[in-house]
Amino acid sequence: MQHGQLTKMFFAGMICSVAGAIGMGVCGYFVVMATLIVAALSMLLSAWLKLSGKISEETAGIIPMAILCFVYTPAAWFTFDGLMGGAPYQAILLITMILLSYYGKPQRLLLLLYMSLLAILLIVWFASFGGNPPYRFIWGTLVTFLLAIVLTIVFLQKSKQHHLQINENLLDQSNRDAVTQLFNRRAIDGILEREEARFQTGGEDYIVIMLDVDEFKRINDSFGHTIGDSVLRSVAERLSGAIREQDFAARYGGDEFLIVLSVNGKENANSIYERITANVCRISGYAFEVLVSAGGARRRECESLAALIALADQRMYEMKRTRAGAAKRSDQVPMADLPHEGEPAQADKPRDE
Repeated sequence: MQHGQLTKMFFAGMICSVAGAIGMGVCGYFVVMATLIVAALSMLLSAWLKLSGKISEETAGIIPMAILCFVYTPAAWFTFDGLMGGAPYQAILLITMILLSYYGKPQRLLLLLYMSLLAILLIVWFASFGGNPPYRFIWGTLVTFLLAIVLTIVFLQKSKQHHLQINENLLDQSNRDAVTQLFNRRAIDGILEREEARFQTGGEDYIVIMLDVDEFKRINDSFGHTIGDSVLRSVAERLSGAIREQDFAARYGGDEFLIVLSVNGKENANSIYERITANVCRISGYAFEVLVSAGGARRRECESLAALIALADQRMYEMKRTRAGAAKRSDQVPMADLPHEGEPAQADKPRDE
């Protein structure tokens, strides 16, 4: 369910349930009144359990919905003469509420079960008259009811899918860097937090690689920001082509890039690291030389996420200093390897400016 929608639905549901219970009590329909009171109490209980962190938002929304569908609907159906009463209109309203939720598989299951219940109620209602209800316009009412259900499902599903796609596109764009189309700093910070949580709870190791374009300020000053942006896009394209589906690349700031690599037992961390850095450490296609320095670190080497990024950054600058101090640039510049399994962790050092 979208953020804030559950609160709005609980608020509206509470008002409708309380008002309906009062109306049913005044009119003497006590069974229906009782089901509405139960529905209202389930909303209060679900809201309290959700705020207490004892149940998920999805469960909090499904509990009162299930009561309205499978307790209130049969009570209203038999109280108000089935198809000729107000129950069909309320059924369409509940179908709309189910479709407006964002629960995925639970939503589809709830809708399927509710449609099955409505079919059973229709069959029982027709059977009570021996298959020949004493109403002149019953068949037209039945066709209208079924058509309203079909149109509600078709149009709401299409509308919801369209809006979900728009929201996904907007969210994706808000997480992307405008120049490189890689993830931006905000997005990669969220990814790092998720990887850190996995490391803390399950010990799942991961790698961070920092990359930086050598002498990027000189490139901008000498050739202009348009060429500078082109260099950044070239680096981004190399990174996108080198990483796997489960990895993440981001423009971390200015000419710095950050890669997050997941690690499992079947993969060699150094081979992944070397493959990526080999693809991006020398960029061709320009009238000048474009070199990218890189440094990586494994999470298990460091005491914290901040120390991990600092260590990767330090190793990147070690490579940059090696290049700067070389009298002649070589085709193969040594890179600081990641430690192999069993090697002692390296002490954290401050970044050299």
